[in-house]
Formats: sequence, C-alpha cells, structure tokens
Amino acid sequence: MKEKCEYSTKEIAIFEGVIDLLQKGHSLHELKVADIAAAAGMGKGTAYEYFSSKEDIISAAISYHVCHEFDAFSAFVNDEADFLGIVEKCIDYVVDMLQTRFSSLLLMFLNLNYAEMKRMNSKTPELMASVEAGIVKMSQSIYEMGRAEGLIAEEIHADECRLLLVGMISAFSNEARFMLSRSTDGVMTLSLPQLPKDPAARQHLQEGIESLKKRTINLILRALK
Repeated sequence: MKEKCEYSTKEIAIFEGVIDLLQKGHSLHELKVADIAAAAGMGKGTAYEYFSSKEDIISAAISYHVCHEFDAFSAFVNDEADFLGIVEKCIDYVVDMLQTRFSSLLLMFLNLNYAEMKRMNSKTPELMASVEAGIVKMSQSIYEMGRAEGLIAEEIHADECRLLLVGMISAFSNEARFMLSRSTDGVMTLSLPQLPKDPAARQHLQEGIESLKKRTINLILRALK
C-alpha cells in the first residue's frame, strides 16, 4: 500500500488546499482548479502539471487522506501491549482526530453524493482493498490479544468483536463530535471545533469527554464477556 500513498510535496499542498477551502465553507462542487491551486500557494498551471482535472485532484486527495489516517492510526495503536490499552488508544485517536483534523475526510465525503463517492472509490480499488485488509488484520490481532487476556468470551468470534468495537467507537465518535462541535447557539458545525476560551468551560468539556470515554470502555468490556 505504501507506494500508492506516496505523493510529492506539491501534491500534498494541493490536497491540503482542498481541505482548507472546505473548512472555510466553500462547496466542493463550486471549487475550480484555480481556487485549489491558489489555496495551495501555486498557480493553476502548476496544479495541471500533476492532475488533469478537479475530479482527479479530489480522487487523489481522498486516497491521500485515507492512507494518512490509516498509517497514523496504525502507528498510534501498534505500540500497545494489551487489549485495554489498545481500546483506550483507539478512543484517544478519535478525540485527537476530531480536535485537530476532523474535516479532512468527513468534509470531502459530505460534499459528495453516493454516485460520486462510488466513482471516486472505483478509481482506487486496490488502495481501498489494501486498507480494508489492513484493518481486518489489525482487528484480528486485537481480538487474539483480548482472548489471551480473558477479556473476550469464547463464544464471541473475531468478526463479532470487530463489529462491536467499530460500532461502540463510532457511537463514541458521534457523541464526542456533538460535544466538541457545538457552536455557542447549540448548532452543529462541520469545521474544526473551537474549544471554549474560558478555562472552567474547557475543563468541563474535557471532563465530559473523559467520562464518555470511561463509559464507552466499560460498555465494550461488558459486551465482550
């Protein structure tokens, strides 16, 4: 998979330019190559040296961010030696993603309809299959670790464990996103969250997320026994 994820500095600048524009409220469909190039700090001609169209840019940007997140996630959890530590790291990773790069993939996918997403993904089937295989392999290792530590009941199979972990962590992500991304009037926003400036409010928010994390971990452990 690595060779499919290698991009030049200018290509990465173009991908980040797309995200920068989306975070500022621009619609993906309204963007032009010139807009993306300007956001990347280069001329339109330079962008066309790497990509033939805006669709090619978006497709490559999705591939780049999928690779980036998968590699970052793998590095984030691979050093853990026990099941509970990995679960905690998975949840910490979600919080970090929501706070620092929440919009990378989500904003792109929210700007595309189903047909467009299917077409984009069909351009890189080997990449998506490779990422999926990597996730399955990682999930199997986590499952075997949990079984060895006596935290997963014998009747629970690896696929069931993976579905449970994905479902519970996804539920945590949705709740944490709601907590982090509410604007002052209570309306959800799609941009990176602005944490409260007031120290007491910030502390209250962090304590709420930590409490949600502990509840999620307890639910996972109870469901696996």
